[in-house]
Amino acid sequence: MVAFTPTDITLLIGATSTALASVFMVIQRSRCTTVKCCGVHCERNVDDLEAQPEQLDAITQTDIERRLSTLSNAPAIRSLSPSRPSVARMVNNLER
Repeated sequence: MVAFTPTDITLLIGATSTALASVFMVIQRSRCTTVKCCGVHCERNVDDLEAQPEQLDAITQTDIERRLSTLSNAPAIRSLSPSRPSVARMVNNLER
């Protein structure tokens, strides 16, 4: 008789549930309208998402000009020069 440890049982449950989830995911993503498997028969409607591209609003020239005008009215960005000494300089000072 083979004795299973709690770790073995946990791994078995995890592997089985992962396999079942993978099978359901493949069935869900398939384009089949009729599914027959192990005595189970299912007919379904498949949404054709790829045939209908996402509708985007048209960008007009006035939209672009409005965005550019708000950017030109924004306060100037300060230069990114560090106000503190660099890390390399601080390390060199510590080594002395």
